[in-house]
Formats: sequence, C-alpha cells, structure tokens
Amino acid sequence: MALAEPESDNILLYIYEEIGDEISLKNIENEDEYQAISEEFMELFSDLFEDEE
Repeated sequence: MALAEPESDNILLYIYEEIGDEISLKNIENEDEYQAISEEFMELFSDLFEDEE
C-alpha cells in the first residue's frame, strides 16, 4: 500500500494484509524487498510525480 501526502513527493510504502475482517499495515523491513517495491511503484506511477513546468 502506498500513502502520499497531498502537495508533496513523500510516499510511504507498507505491506497490506487482510486476516479475516482485520486489516494490518506493516513496515517493509527487508531492504531488498523495499527497493524492489519502490522501483516497481515508481515505474507504475512516475508520471504522477513529474515536475510540472
């Protein structure tokens, strides 16, 4: 799951899990896993973060 602040380039990435009716957000603690997820995120959504001139 990615959370973004309006008017900011800050993106927070979490692991989203559903267990029954419960929802859990967990930090991505493995550096390699975090790197892979952030690269994929930027590939999919980089057009949203391009500087407007």
